[in-house]
Amino acid sequence: MSQQRDGPGQGRPGMEEENQEGRQKLDLAVQVAHIAAQVSAVLLSGTMKKREDLETRLTLARERLEEQGAPAGLIPFIDTMRGLLIGQDVSALAEDLPGAYRAVYDRILADVAAQAGAGELTVGQVLDEVAHNVILVMTRGSFDQRRQMESTLSIMEQETERRPDLEPLADFLTAARLLLKGSDPTPIANGLEGPFHAKWDEIMDAVRG
Repeated sequence: MSQQRDGPGQGRPGMEEENQEGRQKLDLAVQVAHIAAQVSAVLLSGTMKKREDLETRLTLARERLEEQGAPAGLIPFIDTMRGLLIGQDVSALAEDLPGAYRAVYDRILADVAAQAGAGELTVGQVLDEVAHNVILVMTRGSFDQRRQMESTLSIMEQETERRPDLEPLADFLTAARLLLKGSDPTPIANGLEGPFHAKWDEIMDAVRG
């Protein structure tokens, strides 16, 4: 008696559910990273007008998520980010954030606090954050997630243009954005030095597998 075999589109239901759950988690991670990168950039070097503009965009995003049904913890996280942007005391909101969201919030506070002291530490934290997110979307993300991260890096580039001391960081961001876009980042990446070169090598090692 011959055994019936699953066709190409008849995978095990449990596996399909696991794959879908994995995609949803990655979508959420990229979305949170996108928000955090924008908030960090605006808090570190943006004007009050830019803070207010980003707060307005987050408010609109919050409304859409409420209508569609947001993952647990995402709306409180957005509320916390909105409060940071307009100078509210968000300590109570932050205390109630789930662990992963709280870790992102703490990292943003560390970035902002470091700006008042050791600038190198701030740049180092930005490098770590960008490298982590670029590796995430380059190795596991979809085309849309790459475009979203590319947009985030473009915003960060604009924020660094007014800071001549951040030119090496701007070059690193440009190279990462070109990589996400599918263009050749080599001419810019070859000019990276020190920690920027080391972090770029880390990204390329991860992308090449």
